[in-house]
Amino acid sequence: MRRALWAALCLALPAAAFGEAGLTGGTTLTRPTSARAIAMGEAFTGVAGGIDSLGYNPAGLIGEKRARLSTFYTQGIAQDHFSFAGYAHPVPFGVVSVSGLYYNAGGVNLNLNGNNQTVIAEEDFAGMVSAAVPGPDGLSFGGTAKYYHFNLAQQATATGFAGDLGALWQSPISGLTLGASLSQLGPDVKFEQAGDPLPQTARAGAGYRLDLRPAADAPIAFSYILLTADAVRVKDMPAAAAGGIELAARVFKTGQIALRMGYVVNSDINSFSTGVGLREGRFVVDYALGVSRVFDNTQNVTLGILF
Repeated sequence: MRRALWAALCLALPAAAFGEAGLTGGTTLTRPTSARAIAMGEAFTGVAGGIDSLGYNPAGLIGEKRARLSTFYTQGIAQDHFSFAGYAHPVPFGVVSVSGLYYNAGGVNLNLNGNNQTVIAEEDFAGMVSAAVPGPDGLSFGGTAKYYHFNLAQQATATGFAGDLGALWQSPISGLTLGASLSQLGPDVKFEQAGDPLPQTARAGAGYRLDLRPAADAPIAFSYILLTADAVRVKDMPAAAAGGIELAARVFKTGQIALRMGYVVNSDINSFSTGVGLREGRFVVDYALGVSRVFDNTQNVTLGILF
């Protein structure tokens, strides 16, 4: 039944839609949830990015120094859309987070059992609990537990569990951090009896932050440069590499603006990305533009509140 549904969907949906949705729906778990990371080419494994690190390296959650509520939204290359909401909170032993994501591939007309119907091509949900804890010698460790529910054409469903593990090391070299993670660990996704493996992903990355120490009385002054690089291997896919840069400036004492760029090597879909981040007091806004080699460009927005 599942393969017959996919055959019908492939005929009914534009090809672009399948650049976003995978054959099992398990690829929803790999979707980025941070406009900041997207703007930097998703080279984010070696960064203590707080809640922005979820999906790349859960150990990076340790970088969240204040409680933070974050929401993310992206409009896909067809009529699909993806959203994420998460809350991270520092605790005495580290940082914990609860979050959820939702993907809707949009409506499609199908002939099911002789009747023409408009159904949601794919609808996915996942709930996640994450934690990061400091370890010895500059090490931090993190993990994420996920529960997912996938629905294919409102006819077939799959539920299950997956997990991520990661580590982050603050090296003796000032500003240099190294990270590694394994994501989408778990049993096969099963819509019926047959199963398809989760898109297990291995990442290794580095981040280097150079603090610029601007003059205290300057109204606008550059505060730091962050350089990142990642190597990524998704199960049954070629390895890829990515790099990113973030240049941040302090604006009128309480505000901050950050300009970002990234590039992905050996990607069939997205290559170059850019974006900007704004912070004023408790409020954070990040925007990213993903430039596609094949499909329309994607736009992504993150809104955050610090407590």
